[in-house]
Amino acid sequence: MPRPDRLKQAEVHDSKALKTIKNKLPKVKLIRLHEVLEIVQATIWTGRLSGENPVSLCLVATQESAKSQCLLYFYDTPTLKYFSDITTKPLTSFRHQIETKQMRHLVLLDLVQVMNHGKGVAARTLQRLGGMMEEGQAATADAGGIEEWKGMPKIGVMMALTTDYFVDNRTRWYKSGFITRFLRVWFDYSDDTVQHIHRAIADGTMLPEPQREMLPEDCQLITLKDEQAMAIEALATSYAEKDSNIYGFRYHRQQRALAKALALLDGRHEVDDSDIRKLTSWQPFFTGLKPVTL
Repeated sequence: MPRPDRLKQAEVHDSKALKTIKNKLPKVKLIRLHEVLEIVQATIWTGRLSGENPVSLCLVATQESAKSQCLLYFYDTPTLKYFSDITTKPLTSFRHQIETKQMRHLVLLDLVQVMNHGKGVAARTLQRLGGMMEEGQAATADAGGIEEWKGMPKIGVMMALTTDYFVDNRTRWYKSGFITRFLRVWFDYSDDTVQHIHRAIADGTMLPEPQREMLPEDCQLITLKDEQAMAIEALATSYAEKDSNIYGFRYHRQQRALAKALALLDGRHEVDDSDIRKLTSWQPFFTGLKPVTL
């Protein structure tokens, strides 16, 4: 299969001006997953915004649903660091990359492997990841000693998890507050999609090669007018109304960051109605109540 066309490098003239570009994803042979790829792409671009934290997400689907492939599609992007498994100790080695914002997202291709460590190891790893995503950490203390993390930039975490593990653990994650730190992108396949994928395999269709996102410089300032800000607030309050356990504040911030990332992807420094429409169309993926059937 031919390699997808590379996106042109964004030309940044100063911290407030970005040359208009169209960072649209090429059509790829990940059948019916284009919308999921767009969500992952926008999530990556939240790492380049001023005044917003990088968004975290978890792709939730059954085995063989190409969750990891959706994450691996952006493998060549320099702000991402990929792992199949990790524990707390190696995270310390990325301190400099996090501090200098070279690393903006940690990508875990299979969260099940992280969770299958001993109960204490898995719990500490998830706790550390949760702090790095959202609230930061003042200091950590373990067998390796004490390390100060105060003032460190927050990072996003992108993960893949099977449906069974997600359903089994979401109640416990609600109690710990871990689940609100990331967006859940939950999907499954229709019978038609399954047949379509089987036909593609029979035809010898190959998976796409990794794509390098040509990101602009860090700290891009994107403005949000009152009208669009109110529309995003409505999405957040609607989300919270479906879940009595939360207020929706983290979700609100995540949606603002995604809206700004969509504008930046389109070469703009102001969110407009097209970004809100796109964000609204993604809401069924984020509810966490049931999967979107593709």
